[in-house]
Amino acid sequence: MEKTKQSKTVQLLLLIFGIVFFCGGVYFLMNGIHNYARQFHQRDWQETTATVIRVDERIESNQNNSHFTVYDIYFQYEANGQLYTYSIYRNNASKNYGDTITVKYDPRSPGDATHYLEPEPGFAWGGLVGFAVFGLIGLKIIRSALPAKKPRSSGHRK
Repeated sequence: MEKTKQSKTVQLLLLIFGIVFFCGGVYFLMNGIHNYARQFHQRDWQETTATVIRVDERIESNQNNSHFTVYDIYFQYEANGQLYTYSIYRNNASKNYGDTITVKYDPRSPGDATHYLEPEPGFAWGGLVGFAVFGLIGLKIIRSALPAKKPRSSGHRK
């Protein structure tokens, strides 16, 4: 009796773990598609030149205690006769004061800008890969947690 109860507890935990993994995969997929779609809708935005006005350097570390430098880069651009600020956070390459880049801004809301000049399909591909890894592993775990189906009888009796 104890073995059955333990088995059901393990099945329940596996089911929960599988659902969490599957939901993580769906999140990766939806986030990747959302980011790509957002960039796709920005393709008609107006291009302009932005100038670096500030660079903040900081050291971060990951789970392996590896330390690396990231840069928060602040740009200024002009749209419709007004100045706006655009930032890129956690960039791995520094820029110098006065450097320029091309950005795009929303003509209806010039304060909204992006440094992605064309839609990056890598966002969608990353979402698909995330779903393939996490979603399919989650489905496999869920399937292993569900009770096995009993074979159907063929209707023949002896």
